Amino acid sequence: MGLIAAGSPIEPIQNPEPIEVPRSMLGRGGSYYALRVLGTSMIDEGISNGDIVIVREQPDVENGEKAVAYLPDKNEVTLKKVYREKNRIKLVPANKRMKPFYETNVEVQGKVVGVLKK
Repeated sequence: MGLIAAGSPIEPIQNPEPIEVPRSMLGRGGSYYALRVLGTSMIDEGISNGDIVIVREQPDVENGEKAVAYLPDKNEVTLKKVYREKNRIKLVPANKRMKPFYETNVEVQGKVVGVLKK
């Protein structure tokens, strides 16, 4: 579908093109899409700059799961681990050099279900 930031959130960038994905990454039912990763905020989860993440479209994830997070107030997206707190959402990178950040308005667009290494 396009690009996803693994770092500071970026404006959504779509550039649809077909890609072959191993069937083992896809469950029964559901809609899936792939995004090329830009950045290094998820390296401790084995997701590097240039890799492709396979995402299952879904509006929610469990705390700590990797997700495509859309920030509608900024029209930006990012790839982070998501944690729900009392009145905010904590978006956590998987890179010891980067700090988590907090948002109050986050829309989960999907859960990362696989990674294709570059």
